Amino acid sequence: MSAVGVLLGLLLVTVYIANYLGTTLPSQMQELEFEHELQVENQLGKLQAIVNAQALHGGYGFGLTSPVTLGSGALPPFAPASTGSIGPDVGKLSASLPYRVVSVSTHPPNWNITPSCPPTGSPCHGTSWDNITGTPNQTYTFKFNGGAPVMNLNFTGNNDTIILNWLGKSASGSVFAIFNGSNLHVTLNKGSSGGGDSPSIGVFFFGQHDVYEMNLNGAGMTANVDFYGSLNRLCPEGNLSNTDAFYWNNSGPSATNVNATWFNSAGYNNVNVIPLGAGTTLTFRNESTFPGGCAWSSISGSTFHPSFSSGILVHLNDRYIPAEDIAYDQGAVIVNHPGVGSIMDSPPQFTVGRIAGGLTMNLTLVNIVMNQLQEEGVATAGVTTRVVSEFTYTITTNVSQNRFLDAVYLNVSTPYPAAWASFFNGLPAGLLTGSPQCIPQQPVFAPATCLAPRAGALETVSVLFNVAQLTLTQLNLAVTIS
Repeated sequence: MSAVGVLLGLLLVTVYIANYLGTTLPSQMQELEFEHELQVENQLGKLQAIVNAQALHGGYGFGLTSPVTLGSGALPPFAPASTGSIGPDVGKLSASLPYRVVSVSTHPPNWNITPSCPPTGSPCHGTSWDNITGTPNQTYTFKFNGGAPVMNLNFTGNNDTIILNWLGKSASGSVFAIFNGSNLHVTLNKGSSGGGDSPSIGVFFFGQHDVYEMNLNGAGMTANVDFYGSLNRLCPEGNLSNTDAFYWNNSGPSATNVNATWFNSAGYNNVNVIPLGAGTTLTFRNESTFPGGCAWSSISGSTFHPSFSSGILVHLNDRYIPAEDIAYDQGAVIVNHPGVGSIMDSPPQFTVGRIAGGLTMNLTLVNIVMNQLQEEGVATAGVTTRVVSEFTYTITTNVSQNRFLDAVYLNVSTPYPAAWASFFNGLPAGLLTGSPQCIPQQPVFAPATCLAPRAGALETVSVLFNVAQLTLTQLNLAVTIS
């Protein structure tokens, strides 16, 4: 009986140990490893805060050391601590800031080129250029004809009546007319054209309460009219263009295309195409894209390239929960599960504000230069950070000089594209145009994706900012791991 009791006791002990090793121990170790992950995330978050404080208070040249615990808790003798490692992250990180600046000239062209076509009532032939300043409450009549007349007119005035008579049958030719002022009544009459002709008409209004009438008798013509709704400016002002009116009459053959645009007008939210039969269409659209609605603009592009070397990567060799990477990447703390995706635990330093002309954003990115040592094990590593230098690059709208930011992109090349895309998506409303785009730097093969690349791969996240000013600050940080 004693032998049976001993055997039963041993069996109970064996069952208890088996249950402990198979159920209780893994659950306890999962909890310890999860607590370790949170600990390391907090430690890198504190390191991030220290770096930001060093830069904010001018602590250049002074090294501060932050602890990073590599090993998890243990349950000896059955479960030793899970190990971790810390060292440089993937090299060749990068960021770029391509942007375009639109410069709007302060005045439309001052045309005084001869020959001219004065409003004397006599028909003009060939090409004419006129810059005319009207007297209020007067009527000005321009006549032109011939096989291919070209009428270029820049008219400045208020409360005037302007009549443009395109006489006879014109096989081709064009009208390019600019009207600067308010309460103008403009009428364009086009004579008959033969089949297959392609005259073109472009009329542009900068003012309020302007009326445009167009009477066409011809085939194959294309006519455009733009109402900018501005006053003493060349860019749309608020919603002033909704005071302008357009009247159109086509009494001739078919195949005429007429396009009318009210910049910043609430009249038409979408393109509205009216088919009039026999190939004739009338198209209305509202345009409020800025600065696309500015006249006399020139666009110049440039790109700023900050330099980046590496980041800090902590890899946790967890055995009871999935292994995890925690990275300090270009100023952000990121949690990554290789092959699954990444999330941003703490974003880079940024602020959002407003100036005359629109929103502003200040963003700080961190470039790390470090010794190539890597620590591995269960001990606590010391990470010493020292801000070496700081460089700030600002691009801005200058309303007084009629210079406006157009396309402002920020491209970030990173091993953690999902985290950066999520960060940009979470910025205040109105700061971005569209959504962040992930651009592969090399072919991506399943199961990896652009947003969840294979370990060690870099992808580019590109965003288009809708800002009047963007300031990009680069901190150069020396890091030593001991």
